[in-house]
Amino acid sequence: MVELFNFADCTTYRSFFTMFSYRILSIFIALAFLFHLEVNAAPTKAKWIWDAKGDRPNEPLYFVKSVDLSSAPKAAKVLFTCDNSSTVFINGKSIGASGNWSSPVFVDIKKLLKKGGNSIAVIARNSGGPAGFVLQLEVTNADDKKVMFVTDESWRFTDKEPKDILGEETNWKMEGLPDGQKAVLVGTMGDSPWGHLFSGGGASPLARRQVDVANNTLRHTAGFKVEMIYDVPRSQGSWVSLAVDGKGRIYACDQGRAGLYRITLPSEEQEISVEKMDVEMTGGQGMLWAFDSLYVCANGGPGSGLYRLKDTTGDDQFDKLEKLRAISGGGEHGPHDVELGPNGKKLYVVAGNMTRLPSPESSLVPKVWQEDQLLPRMPDARGHARSVMAPGGWVCRTDPEGKAWELVSTGFRNTYGIAFNGDGELFGYDSDMEWDAGSPWYRPTRICHAVNGGEFGWRNGSGKFPSYYADTLPAVVDIGPGSPTGVISGSGAKFPSKYQSAIYALDWTYGSIWAIHLKPEGSSYNAVREEFVGGKPLPVTDAIIHPKNGSMYFAVGGRGSKSFLYKVSYSGNESTKAVSGSFADGKGLRTIRRSMEDLQRPGNKGDLDEIWKNLGSDDRFIRNAARIALEHQPVDTWSTKALWAKDPQTLLSAVTALARNGSSDLRDKILLALDRLDWLKLSEFQQLHLLRNYGLVFTRLGRPTPKAAAKLTSKLDPHYPGASDALNRELCIMLTYLEADSVPAKTIPMLAQNRNEQDEYLDTKLLVRSGYGNAFLATLDSRPEKQQINYAYCLRVAKAGWTPSLRKSFFSWFNNAKRFRGGNSFSGFLNNIKKEALKNVPDVERSQLAALSEELTTTISAVLPRAKGPGRTWTVETVGKLAEKEGLNNRDLKNGHAMFKAGLCANCHRFGSEGGLGGPDLTGAGTRFGPRDLADAILNPNNVISDQYQNSVVVKKDGTEQFGRILGEEDGHILIMPTPMAPDHVLKISKTEIDETKPSKLSAMMPGLINSMNPDEVLDLLAFLRSGVN
Repeated sequence: MVELFNFADCTTYRSFFTMFSYRILSIFIALAFLFHLEVNAAPTKAKWIWDAKGDRPNEPLYFVKSVDLSSAPKAAKVLFTCDNSSTVFINGKSIGASGNWSSPVFVDIKKLLKKGGNSIAVIARNSGGPAGFVLQLEVTNADDKKVMFVTDESWRFTDKEPKDILGEETNWKMEGLPDGQKAVLVGTMGDSPWGHLFSGGGASPLARRQVDVANNTLRHTAGFKVEMIYDVPRSQGSWVSLAVDGKGRIYACDQGRAGLYRITLPSEEQEISVEKMDVEMTGGQGMLWAFDSLYVCANGGPGSGLYRLKDTTGDDQFDKLEKLRAISGGGEHGPHDVELGPNGKKLYVVAGNMTRLPSPESSLVPKVWQEDQLLPRMPDARGHARSVMAPGGWVCRTDPEGKAWELVSTGFRNTYGIAFNGDGELFGYDSDMEWDAGSPWYRPTRICHAVNGGEFGWRNGSGKFPSYYADTLPAVVDIGPGSPTGVISGSGAKFPSKYQSAIYALDWTYGSIWAIHLKPEGSSYNAVREEFVGGKPLPVTDAIIHPKNGSMYFAVGGRGSKSFLYKVSYSGNESTKAVSGSFADGKGLRTIRRSMEDLQRPGNKGDLDEIWKNLGSDDRFIRNAARIALEHQPVDTWSTKALWAKDPQTLLSAVTALARNGSSDLRDKILLALDRLDWLKLSEFQQLHLLRNYGLVFTRLGRPTPKAAAKLTSKLDPHYPGASDALNRELCIMLTYLEADSVPAKTIPMLAQNRNEQDEYLDTKLLVRSGYGNAFLATLDSRPEKQQINYAYCLRVAKAGWTPSLRKSFFSWFNNAKRFRGGNSFSGFLNNIKKEALKNVPDVERSQLAALSEELTTTISAVLPRAKGPGRTWTVETVGKLAEKEGLNNRDLKNGHAMFKAGLCANCHRFGSEGGLGGPDLTGAGTRFGPRDLADAILNPNNVISDQYQNSVVVKKDGTEQFGRILGEEDGHILIMPTPMAPDHVLKISKTEIDETKPSKLSAMMPGLINSMNPDEVLDLLAFLRSGVN
């Protein structure tokens, strides 16, 4: 969040009385106007209108509407208001202006209207936050019939100065905007956050407290009740943090300079009471009541840092304000939340990635963080945070006096809120970078299990660690796009047990309070999300569970938007008996992990035995905790043991620690140790771990010698392409770094493979709530091929194996990529990939390739069909059961033909009169194979390889290997085609360089080619293959 606009406090009796009188007068006029309506008028609800971009701070929008009347009016009254200000013109004449959205303007305009056409023109402005204009015009005709005109999508608008469009001589207020855009509906009268302004429901805090907004645009879980209990005056700012004291009073803090407030909740005897605290405290983004004090994590305000407020005189007012520690950071990625630890003795503080560490006296995280990028990283294409590097956002803990700080976990982007569950485990809600939407390195907002010593992989620009990297930890659940704010535990709520045990995560952008339902998984958890409360707009900022009544209270506000305070209570029939929220499942594994976390400090040799036992654990979080504990021990006490570890997983974990903490003289010893591992005997995760270890060794301990590089290339190259996208990504990165000749020829054909990726967390109904969702809606429409972008990212710096034909194919891909859409930085990333690639081509080819891509930008080249999806990871079993259940009769063979191309089958296989010759002719496959057999051949191509299409491995005398199909010999060379998907690319290898040639056990066909298809598309493909006709 950013600094808010300042609002003056109306503290004197005169200013308060003036404001109150004006408000009462406005309400009276509005009610009088509406009571004047005849019962049979049945007025249409006015709509809030704006443009698709949402708030445009201080940029005017110009709206127009033409109104035709059958006669001169007998009466005409108009109500209007704007968030934040507007001026309205009737037939070119100003009738007034609105400057406070909560006080509609009422005007009698009978004399300004005439028979025939009439023009309504509006100049509207927003100051940040929710934006909208609303108007309601009631006209009484000569025959006493009433006609209602309201703002709706028929209104037109422009964001440009009308005279610049129409010319100086044209009066747009009278003549309209012929080329104006259609107004965008952003709400209906009654919607949050504005309420029923034209019917009195939004008139006073007392009246609005009675409004149950459950039937408004707010949505919530069945059985719960949501009430708006306080309409925060603008003078009290925009509330972004809440806390509750031992007496049950709620504290709320403005994000800007409006100060700190204490709310005494309403009772049967009295209304809600709100008082401003007489203390110089504001800008608190996190607050906590503990140790008879109010702790405030201030972002800006009196100066960023952790503060403690106390009442030392017993007069129920804060008289002592103590800054426990300054924190260098501010703005949206500054210091945020503060929470009490599960043992009640420590305070936990979280901050974003633009906040420096607060000089912690100790650290559970080894202070050896680096960027760890094997290939050159690309910073954000629009320059965001270009200079911000590891460790990223952090969590620290400290004592009540704030004397000794300890770093707990790092690698977050911008975790705003944190909370503990019933097991005493810490969870945070980390943010995304929506500008990256559509790119392979985009990470959605997510719930992270912030374990001690944990690293969560945020790095600058394109350098974010994938979740499968062994030196980072995965999310518990991906939420999707959004702007995380507060996080709380459901403990203490008078809710059904499921909701007492939940963690609640608030999203400001899309107006959601997510209930995160955790389930133990090993020593950690997985989770499912449920939208507990949602609205449009509903910029939720923070929440608390009230210790007295067990209800949830949450605030909306932030970035200068209008604040409200809401209450959520349970009104259903389920039991609300208190539960502990702890899980019996996984308790033993959590105990082991915590025992490893206890050793995350310099220890003695006896600790090594306990650590070593857990480096090879099947549980990822346990072996991560053990590795972190190992890194706290002196390297010379365990490096030899690490190099000679016999268990593959123990060796991999120990080498990760050694690469991160060792010295360059260990490089070659580590490579020899890793060379003992048999690739084919490792699980996929271990293969990825092995590749990551090579990367850590080379980035931290130095590049391999040419001989070592060649040896490693020959070990890895036969396995590329691999069995999964993750393996292909990491193999491509590693082989590019090693300058393997095979990379372009093997990779470029995969640029044509449409994976039809669709992120499961993208919810169209959610995205339309906010203009921020447009980037993600664009990705849904264009479905950027992230794996293709990964390959292009590697190829931009690939140095070996190029031919003019391959380069032409590569640069042609950029034209195809122009159909992809994403966030604000997405196209910039693609352009930068192309620019960097052009720098690495020979001078004689550069101008031609640059011209080629420029020429192709204006021509849409033919592309392969794409599956509609959403896809999934298909298995022989699931395909077989699907075909058995649904059958293959009466399928769409035309679509099956399209899937034959979309799955790249046609690139290598003949069917009827079309297709390639790199694989068996499939025209008659349907007469020989059933659906399950066809699925097996597609999904497991390495199981059976025809002798006619068997590839070979050419082992050269220098120890390197070349994979491909031998086509013949020529002038003392063998001719080998590395991939049938690029049949024109043929290598010549001198026979004098060859040691041996042996059959390959790997098919040239890539596994999983149907994983982009949905069930109907898979069935259509199988039916097409069995049809025997084109």
